[in-house]
Amino acid sequence: MIKTILLSFGAIMLAMCVQAQVVATDDYESPYTTPNGSAGDISYGYNGGSGFGALTYVSGTAGGVFAVNNASTGGRQLDGNQSLGEFSGGNSQVAGRTLNSPLSIGNFSFDARWDISNTNNAFTGLNIDTALGSGLGANELLSFGLTSTNGNGSFLITDSTGTHSVSVGTDNELRGGSFHFSINFNTTSGAYTLTITDNSNGQTGTESGSLDSTGTGVGAFKLGNLDTDSGTQNLIVDNTVFSAVPEPSSLALLGGSSILIAFFFLRRRKA
Repeated sequence: MIKTILLSFGAIMLAMCVQAQVVATDDYESPYTTPNGSAGDISYGYNGGSGFGALTYVSGTAGGVFAVNNASTGGRQLDGNQSLGEFSGGNSQVAGRTLNSPLSIGNFSFDARWDISNTNNAFTGLNIDTALGSGLGANELLSFGLTSTNGNGSFLITDSTGTHSVSVGTDNELRGGSFHFSINFNTTSGAYTLTITDNSNGQTGTESGSLDSTGTGVGAFKLGNLDTDSGTQNLIVDNTVFSAVPEPSSLALLGGSSILIAFFFLRRRKA
């Protein structure tokens, strides 16, 4: 009986510590006045949410960032009143945000929509990086997005071993849809697991592999819209969240400590 109680207490304490360790989050909904004074808009210098640095220009010409809402795009935001948008302006644009506390082991999740033509063999998507750097590929650990050579029916993932195509269930057209990305990463071992979910039908696609480098934690994410086609070419992102995951050795120590505390507590009660 006592053994069961001890094991149950240890499991409960372990579960409580593993959960809800969000270190950075932004849903791009909070009222915010940008440096140019536009309430509720999003431009470079935007610093909404918590745990992130300001939205920063990295490279590109003609394009930019903006608030995707009913007024700007006729309701193409991913949820709520607005989302973060990046447009190429017929050329290219790369933007990013740093993490106030870089993560060695954790999870990055976000929602995204590709409102692009995807006809000119240019990559449009996101990546996780050790630092922002001077371009989309600088300091990159892993990237995920669309390019015309890979088609519109699968996402292109680039890691240390090269490129990989990831289909999402039976979806054969990814442009315009809403997708949820969840990436578990470990920069110590170099491993990652990526899961993509179609928000409209629940279908999923997965990929596991090795990050481009090891030993340095994730310190930033970037958005790159390199689609130079004319007309509206928007990459739309929302609900960006980074969560810390304790290392296995720390979890083992925590579980053992929890059981030891429970043991002494029960012995004291019996005395």
